[in-house]
Amino acid sequence: FMFQTLKFIPGGSALGIENEAVAILGFGAMGLIAFIVPFLDRGIVNKG
Repeated sequence: FMFQTLKFIPGGSALGIENEAVAILGFGAMGLIAFIVPFLDRGIVNKG
């Protein structure tokens, strides 16, 4: 999934950061959010 998405991103850079690096950071951010969401929802589980 990630490799296929990276193939569609055009090469180049903006503000000294390569476009591929921005996409990889985006994938990491999405993974971090997916990991953190269950911990943020613990109040509902504890209240019943």
